[in-house]
Amino acid sequence: MYVDLIWLLNWLFDCLLLYWTSVLMKIRPKLHKLILGGLVGSIIIILSFSSFYAVANNVLIKVLFSAAMIWIVFGYTRMSTYMKTLMLFYFVTFLSGGILLGVHFLFQSEISLNSNLFYGLKTYGDPISWLFVIIGFPIGWHFSKRNFQNIEMTNISFDQLVKVRVKIKDFEIECKGLVDSGNQLYEPFTRTPVMVLSVNNIIHFPEDIKKVVVNKETWLETGEIIESQWSDRMRIVPYKVVGHDQEMLLAFRPDYVIITTENKQITVKKVLVSITLQQLSADHHYEALIHPQMLTAIPNSNAS
Repeated sequence: MYVDLIWLLNWLFDCLLLYWTSVLMKIRPKLHKLILGGLVGSIIIILSFSSFYAVANNVLIKVLFSAAMIWIVFGYTRMSTYMKTLMLFYFVTFLSGGILLGVHFLFQSEISLNSNLFYGLKTYGDPISWLFVIIGFPIGWHFSKRNFQNIEMTNISFDQLVKVRVKIKDFEIECKGLVDSGNQLYEPFTRTPVMVLSVNNIIHFPEDIKKVVVNKETWLETGEIIESQWSDRMRIVPYKVVGHDQEMLLAFRPDYVIITTENKQITVKKVLVSITLQQLSADHHYEALIHPQMLTAIPNSNAS
C-alpha cells in the first residue's frame, strides 16, 4: 500500500472540502489556513495506519478533528455560526462521498462481498478508484455547485434596488440597478451572465461607444467593423425575444462590477455589460438591470 500517496490525496481533498465549504459560506479564508486545516484533517489517515488505529476510528475523535479544521480555517465568532459552518462542512463531505460511491458503484465491474463490497476500497491502490476520485469528484461537484447556485438564486429577493459601480477601462460610473428575475441572459459559450446598462442620460459616456451602439444593426448586417476604444472588450450575445427571430446583443467585458446592497458588497468580474440607449425606468428609479446570478458571488471581506 502506498500510504504516503493515500495521505497526500486525503490532504488535498480535505483542503478542497474546506474550500467548497467557504464558497457556500461566502467567506474567503486565507490559503495557508486552508492548507493547515487540510493537514490537520489528514492526520487521521496517518493514525489509521499506526498503532493508534482504534483512536482514529472513534467517532468522537473524528468529530473533534473536524471541529479543529473548522476552527483553524474559519475561526470562531459565535457558537451558532461555528456550528452552522461545521454542519455545512459535513454536508459537503457526505455529498461528495455520495457522488463518488454512486459513480463507483455504477461503473464498477468487479464487486466482491468478501472484500468490503468494493474492490477499490480493499487495496487502496486500484487505478479505477483513483481515477474516479481525481476526475469524478471535481466533475460531480461542478454540477452540484451549479444546483446550489440555482437554489440560491430562487431565494434572492428580486424586487430590490442596489447600487452598481461599473468600470470599463478609463470609464467608471455609479448608478442604481434593479435585480431582475426575468433577466436570464447568458453568453452561450462561457455561461457568463449579462447585465443591461442604460446610458441614455449619462453625459460623460464615450461618444465612440454611443456610435457603436446606435449603428449596431448596420454593423451586424454589413460586417463593417466600427473601431472604438473598447473594441477589444466587445462581445456579441445572441438572444431570443417572444415573437421575433434570434437577435444579437452588443456587450462589453468590464474590469469589474461592484454591487452594494443593504448588508453586503459584491465584486463581480465574470459578467458582460450590455449598453443600451433606451430608458429602462420611466421614473428614473434605476439605470441598470442586474442578472440575479451576480448576487451569488462571494461578498467583499470589508463589507459591513
